[in-house]
Amino acid sequence: MRQFLLIFCFIATSQTVLSGQMVMGTDTLYGNEWIDYSKTYYKIGVTADGVYRIPAALLVAAGIPATSIPSQEFRLYHNGQQTPIFLSSGNAPLGPTDFIEFYGQKNRDEMDRHLFDSPATQNLNPQYSMFTDTAAYFLTWESTGLALRYATVENVLTDLPAKEEYCWFNNEMIFKDQHIKRKEAEYVANSWFDGEGFAEYEAVSSIYPIYAPLLFTGGPNVSIDFQYAGKLGAHRQSLRINDAVILNDTFYDWKIVHHNISVAPGAFTPGLKFELLGEATGIDRHAISYITTRYPREFDFLNAGDAHFELNGNAGNTYRYLQMEGINGASDAVLLDLSTHSRYTPVVEGNQLKFKVRDDGTSPRLKFVVAGAGIHTVQGLKPVSFRDFSGLDGNYIILTHHALMQGGSQ
Repeated sequence: MRQFLLIFCFIATSQTVLSGQMVMGTDTLYGNEWIDYSKTYYKIGVTADGVYRIPAALLVAAGIPATSIPSQEFRLYHNGQQTPIFLSSGNAPLGPTDFIEFYGQKNRDEMDRHLFDSPATQNLNPQYSMFTDTAAYFLTWESTGLALRYATVENVLTDLPAKEEYCWFNNEMIFKDQHIKRKEAEYVANSWFDGEGFAEYEAVSSIYPIYAPLLFTGGPNVSIDFQYAGKLGAHRQSLRINDAVILNDTFYDWKIVHHNISVAPGAFTPGLKFELLGEATGIDRHAISYITTRYPREFDFLNAGDAHFELNGNAGNTYRYLQMEGINGASDAVLLDLSTHSRYTPVVEGNQLKFKVRDDGTSPRLKFVVAGAGIHTVQGLKPVSFRDFSGLDGNYIILTHHALMQGGSQ
């Protein structure tokens, strides 16, 4: 017997409420506001945070007349918003060896969060999507509207302020061992999005060593941000840092618990012991979804292909001086200021990369990525033509997948 699975999604008519809408600030969006249905878009899959380059040769191979399109017309979109790009050709059309460059991020909870009434309290793991870690970016070209670009800033090492002693760096532990849904009873789980996401396997005791390589010991405290869920039954969860009890959470049945604790740098000698222990009677289990350690780090990245870091904003400084090492491929490296959409190439002296970067004086935190050997080259572009359903005389659509239409036997 042939079997089919159909998933129904109702869209709005004059008498219905749209279930696919997204409330973002004061706006109610449907996700298609950015689309021009007369255009073809070229889809790029991004599975890791970093700097990406689209070679002009790849554009031409995909059928894009890249060498004749005015450089100011290229646009890149992600999640309905334009993403800034850099063109190696400047204001001229792309040549055969030129490229388009952008900063891409893998998919996390940007779309998942709209499934929850209160994502801050109901989404167990905002660091890991319940569906896919591949983010979709769409390249096209258009002659209207503002084109977002990374501006090239000349890196001139004169009139330098004192060099920055440290940067803020994140070490992340993201757990995805199992998908968890909130349970009302042993064999009854919620069918809606309220307490759901990926986490480690349930445990009475979870012990993890946490390291902070190149920790700047003279800097501020380290912050450890983590989240976990307690399932059915009574809970008394004890957090211990280096075997010292830091806090206790007492509650009953399902709950998502979030903490951000401050730890002195001296606790990392060389590493820190993080333990979450269930101490209530019976089986007091928990499931940790992530542990993020944010710490002040020296400007050494241990031969990494790229590195993401932050600086505290300083309204009193117009420029900041960065002197770093440990970037593999330093001679070809670039630094992107994600806060101001600025792009720098380094002055390389020996094993050091030197940058004089602007501080706009308004950002509380400046976000950067420096990349050398870790620059990603886009390998494929998929042409996409979106279909406009707004003119159809209907009050629902049926969503399915070609794999589900192949039938089966029983």
